[in-house]
Amino acid sequence: FGMYFDITSIKKSGSQNISHFEEEEEGPKRPIFSISMLAFVRYLKSEENQLYDFNSKNECLDLSRPLNEYFIASSHNTYLVGAQYLAVSSVDAYIQAIRKGARCIELDLHEGTQECPIIITHGGAGTSLISFETVCRAIVEYAFESTKAPIILSLESHLHFESQGTCAAIFRKVFGDALLPAPADQGTSQKRLQSPRELYGKILLKGKGTVSSMSAFEEDEQLKAYITGKAELKNKPNSVPKFLTKKLSQTITISRSVSQRL
Repeated sequence: FGMYFDITSIKKSGSQNISHFEEEEEGPKRPIFSISMLAFVRYLKSEENQLYDFNSKNECLDLSRPLNEYFIASSHNTYLVGAQYLAVSSVDAYIQAIRKGARCIELDLHEGTQECPIIITHGGAGTSLISFETVCRAIVEYAFESTKAPIILSLESHLHFESQGTCAAIFRKVFGDALLPAPADQGTSQKRLQSPRELYGKILLKGKGTVSSMSAFEEDEQLKAYITGKAELKNKPNSVPKFLTKKLSQTITISRSVSQRL
């Protein structure tokens, strides 16, 4: 806990000074205009930084600023109940994370079976698996139960060439109009992210990877040619491609970090 945070970079509506979360007995003298990690955690978990007041059923923050100017409650390996290894994966874990206030949750996508083509599990860690589509249905059911603020799904894709198209189709089918589509000028620099208020009721997908240079039509044609034995496919259906196919990338809204500009 020797780490300190520069409070001049923390832009907080309605709070000019967050140093009152610091307790003097917590370690050595800190640099000016800074707080310790413990004080920073208190600030993040305090009522001053609360998005939603469950008693008054009102939102507490000004949600008109760009999305990257907010601290977002996030959940890593959301599907796991217990430890990182040999643990149980559960749809209920997603429901509980959302109900506890998480607005960024993680989906680890892996190849499944013919009956369940895409699964969520912690690859190579001996954890149990759950259906990707079942998780999506739980997310859309509970995502806006308490607040209309947007929810972000952080994707870790280990999907093969063909399965990425299946994944995109499930996102569109289950989320419908709640899914925020990727911008038409995907890949170009955005001057400003939309605000949480502008994104009310929306599900945003966050992913990383180089986008395929082929069009969605070309990807389909190449896959058909490979299946019929008429062509060699660089990224065969049984190998994980180094890129996001067009079909999946067209559902991803956030694909790179955007710094906060004060």
